[in-house]
Parts: sequence; C-alpha cells; structure tokens
Amino acid sequence: MYFFPKNGEADLTEMFYSDQDVFHEWCLDYFRYCWYNSGSFQENKLKE
Repeated sequence: MYFFPKNGEADLTEMFYSDQDVFHEWCLDYFRYCWYNSGSFQENKLKE
C-alpha cells in the first residue's frame, strides 16, 4: 500500500494497493529512493 503525501502528511484519501510481487518491489524501490535522498531529520516539524 502506498499513500500519497500532502503537506508532509499521508493523504489517506488516495492510495495504491496490490498483492502482486512487482508492485511490492516498486514500493520498496520508491521507499529506498526517498530514504537515501532525504535530508537530515528536522525536529521542528514534529507535531504534538
């Protein structure tokens, strides 16, 4: 399952879902792309 982010938060109104292996691989590839290309952690973006 993949949720599209809006304004730094997951938008739960739109998503992709599949039980196919190729989709799971795509999700993992996309996660790794985001993870390895992300900046440093910004604590000031945390919300209570």
